[in-house]
Amino acid sequence: MRTSRLGADAYHPGFPEALNGLFQAAKRKTRGYGRFSSIRTVIILIASNPKFPSEVLSSLLRG
Repeated sequence: MRTSRLGADAYHPGFPEALNGLFQAAKRKTRGYGRFSSIRTVIILIASNPKFPSEVLSSLLRG
């Protein structure tokens, strides 16, 4: 078994960076919708990667 040069306790920032990218993408998509619930909805939709038509997404954000 091969171990990393950094050791087992090394911090890898991949997960927080992925979350930050998700938030940044959601903020770009919800520009103009001032509510946090809109951003939260888009974060969930981006993370789950559904195949919705764009009209469905627009109605979810307006709702």
